[in-house]
Amino acid sequence: MTARNGTPWTDTEGRLLRDLFASGASNAEIAARLGRSEAAIRVKASALCLTRPWKMQAPPLQWPPAPAAAPPPPSYWHSTPAPPLAARSPKPAPTERRCMTCQKPFQSDGPHNRMCGTCRHLSQPFD
Repeated sequence: MTARNGTPWTDTEGRLLRDLFASGASNAEIAARLGRSEAAIRVKASALCLTRPWKMQAPPLQWPPAPAAAPPPPSYWHSTPAPPLAARSPKPAPTERRCMTCQKPFQSDGPHNRMCGTCRHLSQPFD
């Protein structure tokens, strides 16, 4: 903590903060110069709606643009074909079950098929 913790900002400090912020000085440099913490600098700069000057991050564009890099030769690509997808497990053989509605035996395709064709047809709503 600095000795200036909690003291109000003066107009001179506000103007100096604006000037240093516009010149691109870091929060640490401004804090050292004004004798305040970096957190105090961030809060006051936000309260004054100060923004850093824009700096171009990317290199300048060249015209005409440089030619695009050639794609890698086919040897870098997948030279072997992918293995075939695993075959599905074979469909289980129909088993004889009793219809859960009429109790008559029928050929069921699996555990999901618990009603004979007649009862299934009668249980479906009319179109």
